[in-house]
Amino acid sequence: AREAQQQQWQVAGEACQRARSARDQLDGLQRAAQLAGDQARAAATLAAAQSREQQASVAQNRADGAFNRAQATLLELRRREIAGMAARLAEGLAEGGTCPVCGSTQHPAPAQPSADSVADGVIQGAEHELADATTAARAAAAAVATIQAELTALREKAGGAAGDPEWAQAAALQAAEALA
Repeated sequence: AREAQQQQWQVAGEACQRARSARDQLDGLQRAAQLAGDQARAAATLAAAQSREQQASVAQNRADGAFNRAQATLLELRRREIAGMAARLAEGLAEGGTCPVCGSTQHPAPAQPSADSVADGVIQGAEHELADATTAARAAAAAVATIQAELTALREKAGGAAGDPEWAQAAALQAAEALA
């Protein structure tokens, strides 16, 4: 009777061991199926994210171009402003009055305004345009950085499936079927 009981305990222990092994295998299969599904979903979204990155890069290039043009315009306007400063100062000269630059009371050849002189309002407008272009360029650069970070995360999540989303989907289906 004791020997039969020991044999029953041994059989039960072996059955328990097989059950644990089956459970561990099932857990492993479930984790593999979950990972395969996650990789397939990440791989499937990569193309859309890459498209968004491309669009964001195009928008950033446009914003950078607008910034560069606004900056060049402002620099040109300031160059013209500086060139016209002598004429602006000469406008305030009065016969017998002192020159604000040299202090002389004689003004034999005051500078004349040029055709390309610039009004203060035009420069202020260009400064506002540059500020707006700067803000837009920074926002576009931030958008590109955000999308690139998203792409990096998706590529990491997709792992080897990143290069072949169809294969990843097939592997996910195969793993799910192995569980059924």
